[in-house]
Amino acid sequence: MGDWTEYETSHYIKVREQRFVARARSELVEKNPQHAVLRMTATFPDGKKEELRFAIPLDRPFEDVSAKLAREAGEKVPPNARIERKPTGAGTDKLFIGERVYYTTWTSVEITVTIELQETPTNLKVWVCDDVPLDGVVKVEQDNPAMSMTMVLVDYGRARGKRR
Repeated sequence: MGDWTEYETSHYIKVREQRFVARARSELVEKNPQHAVLRMTATFPDGKKEELRFAIPLDRPFEDVSAKLAREAGEKVPPNARIERKPTGAGTDKLFIGERVYYTTWTSVEITVTIELQETPTNLKVWVCDDVPLDGVVKVEQDNPAMSMTMVLVDYGRARGKRR
């Protein structure tokens, strides 16, 4: 317990041509054989902070609980929404972030959310590295018709107070 990650997230809201940067921190606060509890804190450009806690079941694939977790985070996912995930690529990359080099594996997917007759496609690419605690995420790029987002790891630590 106590492992943590911090990210900087750049958002571009296309319909308003609005750009902003936020920071997020995730910390493992509890873990047992059934679930892990993450405390996630986001800091927005106006200084506002938002904290959420997620109990993530460890006895089933993450994809099986992702819609439930999205609802807990405030996303409006109607019960009749159909979510399709289609892999579009995979590979390895060497990423230079700050003064560190990360040897990563990446995957890309197209996620299509259909609500009634409205389809919204999202392209998602995620880079992960075994050196990074929690989920190993180093970078995420997401793009859909409404917005684009890039999230980059800025710091991490293992156990309370210990850096890298």
